[in-house]
Amino acid sequence: MPRFPALALFATAVLPACSPADQPVEPGRSEVLFLDDDLMQVTLDAPGEADPLELRELTDCAAATALLEREADFARHVRTNITEEAGISRADAVYTVSSERPAGDFVIVAVDRAANCRPSETTGV
Repeated sequence: MPRFPALALFATAVLPACSPADQPVEPGRSEVLFLDDDLMQVTLDAPGEADPLELRELTDCAAATALLEREADFARHVRTNITEEAGISRADAVYTVSSERPAGDFVIVAVDRAANCRPSETTGV
C-alpha cells in the first residue's frame, strides 16, 4: 500500500477475527488512516483464510472507533477489497466521513456501531 505525505496515521489496534466456523483466529493488525477530512481507509490483516463478513464487521468496528476519537458522527461504507496471500487475509475498506447522516446504504452511526462491537474488536493491545 503506497504511503502519501498527506496521510496521517489515526489509530492502530489489534483486532481478532473469526473463521466461518467461529473458531478463533489469531489477532490481526488494524490501521485507520484519514485520507482527507471526509475520507477514511481501514486495513486489517488476519492470519489464515478469514470470513469476508467477519473482516467487514471488524473494519466497521475500527471505523466507528476512529470516528468517535475524531468526534465525527457518521461514515458510509464505499468498498472493501479482501485478498488472501501467503496465509494472510487482508481487508482494505474505504468510508466517507460526515457530520450529518449521509444518503444511501451502509451508513455507520459511530455511537451505535461502536456500542455493538465486541470489546476485543475496539481495544488495542
